Amino acid sequence: MSNSERFLAAFNRIEKHLASLRRGYGHRGMRELLRRLRNRYKLVRVFEEDLREFSELRNAIVHRTTGQTIAEPKLATVDRIEHIARALINPPSVMEIASKPVFVCDIKTSVDAVVKKMAEKEFEHVPVYNGKNFVGVFSDISIMKWLAARAGSCELSRLTMNDMKAYLDKPDLGVNGYQFVPRRMDIFELQDRFLSFMDEKKQLGALFITETGKRSEPVLGVVTPRSLPKIKQLK
Repeated sequence: MSNSERFLAAFNRIEKHLASLRRGYGHRGMRELLRRLRNRYKLVRVFEEDLREFSELRNAIVHRTTGQTIAEPKLATVDRIEHIARALINPPSVMEIASKPVFVCDIKTSVDAVVKKMAEKEFEHVPVYNGKNFVGVFSDISIMKWLAARAGSCELSRLTMNDMKAYLDKPDLGVNGYQFVPRRMDIFELQDRFLSFMDEKKQLGALFITETGKRSEPVLGVVTPRSLPKIKQLK
């Protein structure tokens, strides 16, 4: 296929997909679709500027009267629109940038063992369970809270996670908060979660991924702020 054929094929796939999001409204041009969908779909906003430019380019490539191609786009442009078509139709999921497997521990596990594991593997957040019931998240912040509150000395080897319950991270914590999200969430919605916390002058420390986003389900992966640069590679 020529560059123009590849470009038009990708453009048509995108336009058809966007039109499917506006079911029952008939065929509309790219610009109208973008206008109507941008406030409802994060992915549309992510690629809106590119798609508006591609709409102009499509009109320049195809002769208005004959419908024949009269120009050839550059290969980089074709690669870009094909990438956007893939991202829009099959958005990358959070599992593509998540760290996995996730280290979790039981409430009876010794603090000493957990801290050593965190140091060895550079883990930042450890979900704590009582059997299958989620209790909270143990982190470096938990350790600092405990150190600030303790009276006298106490060896970590004598403590279990049960002794640390009062110091575990909370979901809405101003620093090091966390959330549980479903594995089918796309990376752009995930990015929004971190940004919304920043808008509230809070820090989201981790997003734990389970099958449907319930904390009672096994943790499949974790995304922290250190994972966010990977999103740029997928845009």
